[in-house]
Amino acid sequence: PYAWKGGRLSELHKKGSKTVPDNYRGLLISDHMSKVAADVLHDGVDSAYHAYVGVSQCGAVQRKSADMANHFVRTVQDYAALNGLCCIVLYI
Repeated sequence: PYAWKGGRLSELHKKGSKTVPDNYRGLLISDHMSKVAADVLHDGVDSAYHAYVGVSQCGAVQRKSADMANHFVRTVQDYAALNGLCCIVLYI
């Protein structure tokens, strides 16, 4: 149910002065039933999802972070800019 989505946001003091906002991080306290429901859905959907994901997929795949793809795109854009070339990137 939609009511299970989200949770309560609390702040957690990391270190340093408690009067400085940057010394805190947010902590989402979520409903336990939503975690159970998410795990059940994940187990059922995960294998079907990975059956249709191509080998070139980066991000949303275990051990294939989107960081490498982002780094590659930025490198190509930098190369194009340095050499006066036009570079268009289309994310689908």
